[in-house]
Amino acid sequence: MGAVLLGLSSFGTVQGATTAPVLHTTTQQKIKVGGASTQPLVSQKDFDRVVKKYPALQNGEKHAVAIPGMQGAWTLNRNGKMVKLKSFDVQGIALSKGYLFVSAYDDAKQGNSVIYVIDRKTKKYVKTIVLKKRPHVGGLAYDAKTHSLWFADDSPRTLTQAKHSRLSRLDWSEIKKYDFAKSKKPIHYAQSIDLPRIKSISVLCFYKGALWVGFFNQNRAGVLQKYDVFYNKNGQEQIGVRSKNIRDGSRPDKEFDGLKQMQGVTATDQTLLISTSFGNDSSKLVHYDIHKDTDAITSPYYVEMPPYMEQVAFDGKNTFYGIFESSAPRYRHRTNQIVDRIVQFKVADTKKNAKKFKQAHHVTAKEP
Repeated sequence: MGAVLLGLSSFGTVQGATTAPVLHTTTQQKIKVGGASTQPLVSQKDFDRVVKKYPALQNGEKHAVAIPGMQGAWTLNRNGKMVKLKSFDVQGIALSKGYLFVSAYDDAKQGNSVIYVIDRKTKKYVKTIVLKKRPHVGGLAYDAKTHSLWFADDSPRTLTQAKHSRLSRLDWSEIKKYDFAKSKKPIHYAQSIDLPRIKSISVLCFYKGALWVGFFNQNRAGVLQKYDVFYNKNGQEQIGVRSKNIRDGSRPDKEFDGLKQMQGVTATDQTLLISTSFGNDSSKLVHYDIHKDTDAITSPYYVEMPPYMEQVAFDGKNTFYGIFESSAPRYRHRTNQIVDRIVQFKVADTKKNAKKFKQAHHVTAKEP
């Protein structure tokens, strides 16, 4: 595959929004040990008020699913003891045939990061997967061929080791049998692979046999890298190009300049999508047409989304799933456009409400 990828205001100041939502920060719902809350943070009325401002979201409004853990979720604290916390910040989303996966980290830095599992058909919360330590888990990616869930894992391996970029992988068989309430331990990782050529991983997706990872930069173009996925002689998945000069690490097959303020990336057969957001301004979901033979990227356009958009996932048919971190404790009091649900929206609706993307930007490939 060629060059496919690119490289605080107070309430009342957000354009078109003047009413502060009522936050339901406590819940009568009893949270089972090892589980997570499933109640939304804001009322249906307040949620509808925000979504109606964005035409691309309106047809999927009734299919929204409350993000688990907004009013509390169980995890492990720094001493390895089970604890219920209310300070989780959602980051990534991925889809399998039957499930939604949503990652979150503890903004208070007291608890291990988690991945929530949700049944796509019933829209019901299934379980919480507790990870080792406290990575930012900025992205998730599901490989349907190998039934593997990849996640951005930037936690140090030891107390003295500095943070560095890493991808870790969970097997579906391990996810299926995992029961945090019984084990009281983090889930077993199938493998972890160091990526020393990227500062940190804030976007991640699986597209046409490769993992695409990206680095968020607030003021200039971020970095996107492509790592082909294959099996090594021991049967484990390997990504990218193994370098003899980089101990226990892989280097990308391709590297690109991206957009600034990248928060998420996904792709269909014909379209690349990058979500960009920072602060209280409306987010942008930027689309690029991908030429099926040359992989050239042309005809950029975008649709506006609510503030604080994070990752977007594609279901392989005609629907996108998006998440927003405006419901996190750090941000829920900075905006009156809180989106505390996983929002579904159609590919056709994004095209129908598209605007020309005027930001000067050229897709450029670099030597990795």
